[in-house]
Amino acid sequence: AFGVALGGEARQRVAGAVRARLRQELAQTSEGVGATAERRPVLTRTRFALIAEILEAGGGTVRADVDPVDVQFLVNSLSFFRIANQHTFGILYGRHLTSPAEHDRLRTMIGDAVVRTFAADNPAPGCGT
Repeated sequence: AFGVALGGEARQRVAGAVRARLRQELAQTSEGVGATAERRPVLTRTRFALIAEILEAGGGTVRADVDPVDVQFLVNSLSFFRIANQHTFGILYGRHLTSPAEHDRLRTMIGDAVVRTFAADNPAPGCGT
């Protein structure tokens, strides 16, 4: 979905890295929640270092004002919403946000949102620091 919508080899690399990061984030969520107080700062530094590497690898495809904290905020917000509102969406819309099919669809949607929000050609005010 990223390559077709975004085009360009550099964009595709960045989009692939973001997708991989989202997969890793979903896999590490349970580790971070259950981590000891001593382990949490290590997980946080590692997470932000990885996001910073992804942003740097994007070269001119990522806006210069983007901060890893902003990326983490957006990913966490969208990911948390899915969990926090799963029952409401199930009742109101008949959508099961934690089903495997919805999980994959929403992961792609979140990846698209992150890439488009922080893309160099998106002059959206208020994004980044």
